[in-house]
Amino acid sequence: MPASTPLTVVHVEDDDVIREVTALGLSRLGYAVHSESDGLEGLEYLRSHPADLVLLDVMLPSLSGASICRRLREFSDVPVIMLSARDDSVDVVAGLDAGADDYVTKPVDLDILDARIRALLRRTRDRTHAVAGSEQQVPDAAGQGFATDSPSSGGVVGASSGDQGTDALGAGAALGGGPAAAQTAADPAPQSTAAGRGGDHAASGTGASGGNADAAPAQENHGLQIDHHRMEATLEGEVVHLTPTEWRILVMLVDADGGLVSRQQLLAGAWEDAWAGDGRLVDVHVQRLRRKVGPQRVETVRGFGYRWHE
Repeated sequence: MPASTPLTVVHVEDDDVIREVTALGLSRLGYAVHSESDGLEGLEYLRSHPADLVLLDVMLPSLSGASICRRLREFSDVPVIMLSARDDSVDVVAGLDAGADDYVTKPVDLDILDARIRALLRRTRDRTHAVAGSEQQVPDAAGQGFATDSPSSGGVVGASSGDQGTDALGAGAALGGGPAAAQTAADPAPQSTAAGRGGDHAASGTGASGGNADAAPAQENHGLQIDHHRMEATLEGEVVHLTPTEWRILVMLVDADGGLVSRQQLLAGAWEDAWAGDGRLVDVHVQRLRRKVGPQRVETVRGFGYRWHE
């Protein structure tokens, strides 16, 4: 099998140890990693270089991760995962509200980070297929050159530069142990689509494989048309630019036909894994969805979840 193009990850992190170890671990997993220590420099790099995904630290010296993400969304829909310390809840919500797709807390487990990257890229890849009407071959682990039996930088990284030495980085531990590794073997990283995207803003309402396969090709709902084949939403004839996660949430709510959908159901369906995240992640994405399709269409059921209004 010919070698496939590795996925390009841009990592913006000011902590030298975390940045270097994360880059080493992801490189051994088959990713091409470009690292930046400054938020503004990272933003300028992304203006002229295509990327498949961005890892963005919440706390950066020149500009906050949320501010960087907001500026990035002015010209690109590249998937973004925020990296934050456990006590940065306000900053995480600000980052998600600025356009980030997901977040991972520090210290970072590389197996978990790898699984979350794959889940997010699957949603983005599925949307690309739906809009382009094309199929993209997914290379196997051997094609990606994964180092599953070599010494690993993986394990836990990123506690803080003050209390983290190389011993804490899991040096010598084998990659591929644990549940996330099983997902890695079963679901190898997709081939890069960054070259085709070129960093430009995504073309239309994004999608994922979470749509109802039995649903009608298009649904009409008070001026909002949902095209399941193209995974695209239009409002009064105008395309609604949705992220893959927002598309999944929209489809789940509409398919419930006025029924209640809990936050845990949305987490499980929109994020495609068993990660037990908290409801803030759902709430922020629903808020963004409301702004795009109209606040009156999504009702909050306090203490439970959400319901779609016809």
